[in-house]
Amino acid sequence: MYKFIFIFLFAVGFTGLNAQNVNISVDNAAFPNISIKISSEKALKEADVKILQAGKEIPFQWKAPEKTASAGVKSVYFLIETSGFTANVVVNNCKKGVNDFIKNAPEGTFFNVSSFWKANADSKILNNLSADFTTNKQAITEEISQKIKPVADPQQQADLHKAIYDAIDYVSKTANTPQKQIVVLTAGVNKSYSPIRIDDCIDKANQSGVQVFSLVYKTGFTYALDNLKKLADKTSAKSILVSSASEITESLQDFFKTESSAFEGVQVYQISFTLPNPDDLNALEISIAGAKQALNVIKPTASKEGENAQNESKPNNNLLYIGMAVAILGIGGYFFYDKQQKAKKEQEEKERAAKAEMERQQQLFQQEQQRLQQQQQQFFAPATTLKEPEKFDPKKTMIGGGGGSPKLNVISENFRQTFMIHKSPMSIGRKENNDIVIPIQTVSGNHAILTNEGGNWFITDTNSTNGVILNGNRIQKHILRNGDEIQLGDALLKFQV
Repeated sequence: MYKFIFIFLFAVGFTGLNAQNVNISVDNAAFPNISIKISSEKALKEADVKILQAGKEIPFQWKAPEKTASAGVKSVYFLIETSGFTANVVVNNCKKGVNDFIKNAPEGTFFNVSSFWKANADSKILNNLSADFTTNKQAITEEISQKIKPVADPQQQADLHKAIYDAIDYVSKTANTPQKQIVVLTAGVNKSYSPIRIDDCIDKANQSGVQVFSLVYKTGFTYALDNLKKLADKTSAKSILVSSASEITESLQDFFKTESSAFEGVQVYQISFTLPNPDDLNALEISIAGAKQALNVIKPTASKEGENAQNESKPNNNLLYIGMAVAILGIGGYFFYDKQQKAKKEQEEKERAAKAEMERQQQLFQQEQQRLQQQQQQFFAPATTLKEPEKFDPKKTMIGGGGGSPKLNVISENFRQTFMIHKSPMSIGRKENNDIVIPIQTVSGNHAILTNEGGNWFITDTNSTNGVILNGNRIQKHILRNGDEIQLGDALLKFQV
């Protein structure tokens, strides 16, 4: 029963040209001289348009279109993750992919870019490159190259949902264009203490009229692609997986290639013609690129009652044609409905398979997290559990007078050792002339120095290449406390008293 109701509604409501975003208005004030306006998002050619009466073409006059919309109607906000989940290679590929896209984007597009990691003590998470959107493509690409950098994030934390939520709020308040779009470039892992859920982001986006696209970079971590795809679907956007800078650029071009009409604007065409047979109004049609639509032209009321009576006495053969058209469209509607039902079932099967795969990936992720926690526990265990290296250098591991000297536990992929801090100052670096030698390429020759000032130990960066990261924050000089974690290049150190 429902199928036949649908067929009827489909047959009555279907119009071929409306599906092409073409609107037609008819003016018959000067009957039988007719004027037509055609509003179209796509450019039309005069050769593609025909006016038909009873199947025969009617000559018409064509007027050049007028644009009713201007360029610069789109704002695009790129949100790039720089947490420990993305690392150096992923962040660099994201930067290159976005820059290559922006360089070839239509002139007049407004851009802004932000990086994110985790929220700070003030709950701030967005690091906007600019306070406002800009159409200066060269300036924004230079800002991306210089200012978007990965952070030292050994705890691997990413407030993904909060970043998206705050970005939607920022874009809705800052962008002054009809179209507002966000593109999230992420590893897809929401490791956060924030209470914000993906459904909160969906509600916020729909209230603000913001589309949220996402490019999920393939890493060794289990990503929440289903959540980001749900967000994209609910905001009429897209979400896909990428694994290189070129795939990012191609995906962005694919995201926005169907949006080109927004830059061109809606165009209005004007057509005028004279009806050769003013009495045969039911056989009027307009054809645009092969798609036909009936023209609703009404003849002004005749002044003679006899003429009206004569017209009313004529049999209306067009009812037969209308019935045939409804029947044909009804059959087409039935097959369309049946196809949609099959497609729905296939989609449900895909979603069930995707859910099973997600559960499997979550189990793998939990196992990986347990393995990483075990590694960290082994690394930060008391020094007495560490084996002493076979080659022992007394100069660098000498214990000071009372045996209560502080120490540094050092570990990396190919190096592991405990150093006693027995004098002030003590230098740290890759070169052999340092008091604490860490033979790792990413550690500078003379990387940092330890000093005792008033009974407190300090660490100072000596203009190293990769800097000194203390408890996740880059510092120049800072006091050390028991249990502090220090990162020098790829080497991890723990200060213990």
